[in-house]
Amino acid sequence: MNHSQVILHFFDENFNEKKCHDLCRKFKFIQRSTSKLKGYEFIKTMVIPSEGVSKDSLKGLCKRMKEFNPEIDLSAQALCERINNISSSRLMKGFLAEILGKVHENINKSCPKLTAGLQNFKRVLLQDSTVASLNEKLEPIYKGVRRGNNCVKSQVKIDLIHDISKGLLVDASLFRGNEPDQSLAQRIINFIEAGDLIIRDLGYFAIQAFQAIADQEAYFLSRLKSGVNFYLNQNDENPFDLDEYLKKKI
Repeated sequence: MNHSQVILHFFDENFNEKKCHDLCRKFKFIQRSTSKLKGYEFIKTMVIPSEGVSKDSLKGLCKRMKEFNPEIDLSAQALCERINNISSSRLMKGFLAEILGKVHENINKSCPKLTAGLQNFKRVLLQDSTVASLNEKLEPIYKGVRRGNNCVKSQVKIDLIHDISKGLLVDASLFRGNEPDQSLAQRIINFIEAGDLIIRDLGYFAIQAFQAIADQEAYFLSRLKSGVNFYLNQNDENPFDLDEYLKKKI
């Protein structure tokens, strides 16, 4: 199966019309029982990409929504208004939390030894980001990444903090596409508690952030950045071999 088919299979397996409708009512995306738009087709249209990465116009999204529910006949302008409503933001954030919960259930079932090994920590927080391209007219607000001849004028970065030990969404925030992950390294300090384990990739490597995590009596796991040395004692002049040191400890 390709990327779109995998997402569609996961969606249909875990989210029926009633589940999606209940979410829409919970986040007040739909408040009238007479509304033809029940939410299922809206969520499915927003989540399921047409070709791996969706490049559909608003008219294209309206067409796909009508395929999911023939009774829906929204104009591009009406769909734009629904997407830009604060209730849509709450709904999609809540739906993301539901997806993370399902992923957590699947991890528990398929990797019981992994989840058992993480029980020594209060929580296990993952922080990561993804970038999506936007219309170039949004460049003043969401600047993109310029790398040589490859230039994307406008991008949005979604930075996510997820408690994988409980399957909970801790936070999801938007930033400019050209915002480096390293500048977001301190962001997680507002959410950690003593006994937490923080897992992030090399992009978030920042000594000050590691110190702040340690000061909160929490732990972190990160790849090692090239050129960073380790010393056993504050007054040591020469660094020690971390690889050899760890081999002796295991």
